[in-house]
Amino acid sequence: MIISINKKYADSHSNSILSDQCSAIIRSHHFIVCDSDTYKKIVDAVEKNGSTTQKELFKAYRGFQPTEEQVKYLTTIDLDKLNITDNSFHGLIELPTEVLAENGMNEWNTYKTLSETYKHDRTYKNIFSLITKAINHNEVVSGHAGGWSSFVNYINHKNANEYIGMYKYKVFVIFDRDTNDNESFDGNKNGLFSFLCGKKANQITDGDIYTLSQTGYIWHCWYKRAIENYIPNHIYEDQRVDVSSIPSTYPERDYFNFTRFEKEHHGYNKDMMKDFSAKMSKSDYEEHIKTFFIDGKDVSEMQLLLLKIAKVI
Repeated sequence: MIISINKKYADSHSNSILSDQCSAIIRSHHFIVCDSDTYKKIVDAVEKNGSTTQKELFKAYRGFQPTEEQVKYLTTIDLDKLNITDNSFHGLIELPTEVLAENGMNEWNTYKTLSETYKHDRTYKNIFSLITKAINHNEVVSGHAGGWSSFVNYINHKNANEYIGMYKYKVFVIFDRDTNDNESFDGNKNGLFSFLCGKKANQITDGDIYTLSQTGYIWHCWYKRAIENYIPNHIYEDQRVDVSSIPSTYPERDYFNFTRFEKEHHGYNKDMMKDFSAKMSKSDYEEHIKTFFIDGKDVSEMQLLLLKIAKVI
């Protein structure tokens, strides 16, 4: 996250508070942008009121000049325009980002290791490395809301309590498509869709989801039926799952119903998702994956998903 501090905001806070807040931004591995006068104000605040630890932290900090790439793919927050309070500052800056996924306990390992799997990505490796660092510092964690039907209540609770209205900047919402094709979205999720983007399932287009221009909440609905449809058969076979009834052709394979498959006792259960990510390579993820034309480039769905996570770190 890139935190913009202007002179008005700096002047409206005591040196002690300004020093504390800038130190919190640095400790949480965010970037700071400001003009030269504001920079001098911050330096003065730290020199006069900062603790020894804060002064050492500030001296070693190199985050006042985010790269053009970082400015493009991270979110910039203007503290003055946000009318932030001391309590909501804590929620925005110091509390972790949450990845809110259905079956998060089983799927979290996939999201946790995805940026590491893509660490040699030639186009976005610098951005993906920021995600890996954030995860390693526990600045990105799994949200535990239960299934998708609990998401709205969970989000509202987080906003009303510890995040104090800042949760939309600190959460990435992801859930299964749960349809038999790529032409429709699940009408059972109308309440969730309406909450996230103000549209119902029959009004949503690919452009609402497979983009980096979402406003409000950053969210993703899998293009294929569910996360299981991205796992190649050889990974299932390694876990001694009988894949003989799973279609080998596409797009049938993309919309195979793994929920029904699990109930039919083919040796698969959802708990196995915890172990799949360690076996997955980038080429495994990229096989038969959908790409989207974004900012003049073809972006795979996994690249897009990681870029969305970057928006909330």
